[in-house]
Amino acid sequence: MNPSEIIRKKRDGGKLSREEIEYFVNGVVDGTFADYQASALLMAIYLKGMDYDETCDLTMAMARSGDMLDLSAIAGVKVDNTDDYATGGIVGKNSGTVRNVYATGEIHGKDYVGGIVGANYGTISNSVAINGKVSGMYDYTARFGGNNNARNQSNNNHS
Repeated sequence: MNPSEIIRKKRDGGKLSREEIEYFVNGVVDGTFADYQASALLMAIYLKGMDYDETCDLTMAMARSGDMLDLSAIAGVKVDNTDDYATGGIVGKNSGTVRNVYATGEIHGKDYVGGIVGANYGTISNSVAINGKVSGMYDYTARFGGNNNARNQSNNNHS
C-alpha cells in the first residue's frame, strides 16, 4: 500500500478498506506520512464522504492509535445524572460542534438524555454511539441525541 493510492481511491469515490484506513492512520500518527498527505485524504473524505463502515473503521483506528481506558470493570451505570437536564455520553448540552467521536456504555439521566449528546443545539458529525442502555426519567431520551434542536445538526452519524 502507498498513501497516494489510498488518497486517489477516495478522491475518485472509492470505498476504503479497514486495512487502508488503519494503514493511513498509523502512518499519520508515527510520522511516516507527510502532513500534506493527511490533508489530501481528509479533503477527499470531506468531498466524497464516508459510508457507515468507513466511519466506524476510521473512528476505531483513531481510538486504537492512542490510549484507551476500559471502564467495564466498574459496576453500575457509567454516567448517572438525575439532578439536572441534558446528560450525554460525551457532552450534556452542545451549542458548538461535536465531531469524530465514539461513545459506548450506560447513560442515565433526568431529561434530555443521549448516548452522544443530551441536548443538541449545534452540529454533530461523523460520530458513532453504541450504547448498552440509555434511560431517562422523563422525555427526550435516545441512543444518539436526546433532543436535537439544530437545523443542520447531524450528518454521517450512526447508533
